[in-house]
Amino acid sequence: MKKEAPPPQQQPPLLQTEQVLEDARNRHGISVAVVDANAVIEAGEKLHGIADKFVSVPQVMEEIRDPVSRHKLSFLPFDIQTMEPTPESINKGILFLF
Repeated sequence: MKKEAPPPQQQPPLLQTEQVLEDARNRHGISVAVVDANAVIEAGEKLHGIADKFVSVPQVMEEIRDPVSRHKLSFLPFDIQTMEPTPESINKGILFLF
């Protein structure tokens, strides 16, 4: 019997940067963790507990396509909220890299 992939997870509405930062309570030392597809696929539930809130951009969530990874994503013990960074946030990230 062939296993079917779970239906694609419907993405919650995009959040505003201010809303994410305002809602985060620093219980774990990291208020907001920005995750990429590799973190979700490789670390998955091991990320639970390292941050109060997990965020990513919609494009990263769309990278998670294969059935096994989608399955892992659907059973994470935390939510990953999607948001679009502001141009100011992108510039700060670029400056941080250099």
